[in-house]
Amino acid sequence: MKRITLILLSLLTTFIFVSCNNATPPANDNQEQNVQEVRKKNPACAEIASSIIDSFSINVDEFDYYNFGEEEKKLDEMVISLFYGDMESGETPDFSHVTDYYVLIPVTTAATEIGVFKVNDAQNTKAMKQYFKNRASSRATTFAPYDEVESQKAKNVLISAYDEYVWYIITDINQDIEAKILEAVR
Repeated sequence: MKRITLILLSLLTTFIFVSCNNATPPANDNQEQNVQEVRKKNPACAEIASSIIDSFSINVDEFDYYNFGEEEKKLDEMVISLFYGDMESGETPDFSHVTDYYVLIPVTTAATEIGVFKVNDAQNTKAMKQYFKNRASSRATTFAPYDEVESQKAKNVLISAYDEYVWYIITDINQDIEAKILEAVR
């Protein structure tokens, strides 16, 4: 019995030694740096939103979110139509060119929203900007009868784009948040 235990222990030790010596060598510094540069120039919308949340100490408990990267948090056709469609025409927005997004929607009675989207071609940002105008207009109209401050916040929406990224910001600090987005995508 001792002999079998000794043999098994010897085999296990040999296996561990061989496995550790055959481990994939770490990527060299140039490869890692290239990966980081590509990632920095092309951040995911969730990374941009996380940077905003951290920088401005946004209480995420006051928001719900939609994230392209999470199957259960994706915008479906009904929500896209409700949020970004034109109520008068009833037209459903075409989000087929959207490749990534992260949207913060308040669960409280506030107009505050932040949406960062990425499209497959910078030419598609024009359509997205119109969808964002639809959203801000709807928010302003919703708040107009009972909260003029929130209605005005929605009227002062900041809609902008850089390359394939396009965003809308409905807050009291639109320019500060936009500066953070630009820092991330440039």
